[in-house]
Amino acid sequence: TMSQHISISSAFDAGNIECVSANSDTGKIVVKVQNDVFTELEKKNHKQWFYFRTSGLNSSNDVSEQRKTYSFSISNAGECSYPNAWDGYNVCASVD
Repeated sequence: TMSQHISISSAFDAGNIECVSANSDTGKIVVKVQNDVFTELEKKNHKQWFYFRTSGLNSSNDVSEQRKTYSFSISNAGECSYPNAWDGYNVCASVD
């Protein structure tokens, strides 16, 4: 089968992510959290919030084709403002 093109976008209100790599053959997607808006009170950019959309996942119209599982990794999670907050973290996803 032909590889599908995976697209990662944060070009919408409150979107925040950078795609490092997306491999449709292996299903492995690596993203990076971008800096939040500069805070005057603390005089720094926090880094914790992420919000993005993907397209091109399991986009085949062939109903007999098995659906692929994808894994998303945040490459710079340890560099975020509150790295211990990731322990036990659950991500919410929606499908449109």
